[in-house]
Parts: sequence; structure tokens; C-alpha cells
Amino acid sequence: MNPKALFLILIIALAADAITGFSSTVAQSPAIIGCNNPPSLEQCGTASCTPTTGIAAPYVCGITVTFNPTFAAVPKFVSAQIQGCHSPECHPESGSLPLGSISFQSDNGETWTNMPVAKTEIYGTINHETTIQMTRSMTDVEFIASCLTGSASATARLRPEYSIDSGATWHELANNAGFLDVAVDANTCGFALPPFSMGPTSMAVAIAGQGLAPLLRVVGINGNGVGDVPVFNNIQLVFFGVFSQVWYTCIPGSAGAFFCQGGTQVTASSMGIAVIRWAPGTSDSGSSILVNWIASE
Repeated sequence: MNPKALFLILIIALAADAITGFSSTVAQSPAIIGCNNPPSLEQCGTASCTPTTGIAAPYVCGITVTFNPTFAAVPKFVSAQIQGCHSPECHPESGSLPLGSISFQSDNGETWTNMPVAKTEIYGTINHETTIQMTRSMTDVEFIASCLTGSASATARLRPEYSIDSGATWHELANNAGFLDVAVDANTCGFALPPFSMGPTSMAVAIAGQGLAPLLRVVGINGNGVGDVPVFNNIQLVFFGVFSQVWYTCIPGSAGAFFCQGGTQVTASSMGIAVIRWAPGTSDSGSSILVNWIASE
């Protein structure tokens, strides 16, 4: 499976936990012109809610739509769409897009002789250090590190780091310690899908916005020391941009909403709408989000 697809599945799973406990707003907005004719068969309208704000996405709020009159049976079709935003812009697949990549190594394999236990720059040299011009939107990164021969240590891994002072000090690229580490033990190497990891970077948006070109390197951790000779190739970072206007609507209990748990389920008398923001909070965080909804038998 594509690494990006795996990441989106993880994010969707995290959102499911958030949706379970979202606060709900009852819809009081008037119907959209052209609907409700007759309302016993089809109803539609507008509603709004304000997603929660915080440090990390997703941000969620909920709307409860009460049908008037109540349908004779559970509606066969229900839908909700962010006003002014149409597919695919409002869906998570547009939330994180590759903006640039950089390779530390791309060859037929290079041997690390006696990979040490202590954290050490790969191969014990600075030959594979490189740099990339950052932009403000580069907030996520994928680290791919494949190997032809794995380390003899069951806990050996590679980790990307960066420096903004020409290598005087180095910082872990992952936003959370170890989150971008890639296992390179013998049991992991050699699979059809190269080991990879993906997540937010620790490089502040403000740093990226200054147009800096940080120095990047890869370090090895927990090698087996003397006699440990892993062989690596195709070590790469892919930087992704997460955009500020990425929204998603979800109706608990509707077809295709397997990840949308909690909230008001679709019944003959009402339905729930979850509004999810996938991107990091920016200037419009905390804003009221308008939604068009429709339900029909």
C-alpha cells in the first residue's frame, strides 16, 4: 500500500476517536430554495458549527439536524457539504501533498562497517549530509530507508536530523521523539515495501517561513558494533505540505462513514453531521463553518 495512503488511514483512525466525543450544535437554519417539495420525501437546509481549536489536528464539531416533518422511514440518501468547497478539495486526500524530496543515498548499496551502538552519523562520515530550501507549508515528512542487508541488532534504526547552524547542533526531525525512526534490523530489511515512517516535522513553521535551507543528515542508533555490517540504499526524505483549508464532513451511520463514530446517527427524525478540519490551525481556526445538507427517502 502507498505510504501516504497508510498515513491517511492512521489519521482517519485518530479522527474517529475525536468524533466520538464531539460537541453538537442543533441546526436552526432555513431550508435551501428548491428543496422540501414535498418535505415528506426530501428535506435540505444549511447549518453551521465551530470546530474545536488546539495544537494538533483534527479539529471537530458536530451538527444535529432535526427533520420537520419526520420521515416515514430512515432516509435512503443523506449528504453534507462544506459551503464553497467541493470535492476533492474538502477531502483528506488533498490535505497532505508532496512538495519536494531529497535523497541521502541512491545506489546499489553501501556497507556500514561495524555499525556502532551509540548514535552515530551514517557510515561515520559527513559525506551524505545534504540540504533543502524550506517553505512555510512543508510541515510533514516521510522518511524512507531501505537496506540490502539488515543489522544484526534487533533494535537497529536510522533517524533523520536537521541543523540550522551549519551542523554545530543537531535536532531530531520528528515532532515526537523517535516517530520518524526506521527499523533496519535483519528481519525488517528485504521486504517488498521498504521500511518507512511519516509524520510532522519539528522544524517550526516560522523557521521554514524565513526561507532557510537547513542541513539534513541521517544517524544510526543501536547497531551491533564490531562485526555488524548492514548495507543501505535509497535513503530519502519526502516533504509534504498541509494546507489550511482542508475540511471533511461525515454523517454517522451513513454509507461509507465507517470511521465516523459517535454523534447523532441517521434516523427518521434526525441525523448528525461531523465537521472535521485536517490541517493545522491557522488564521481561520475557531471560525464558524457553514454546511449544506440534504436527506431524502
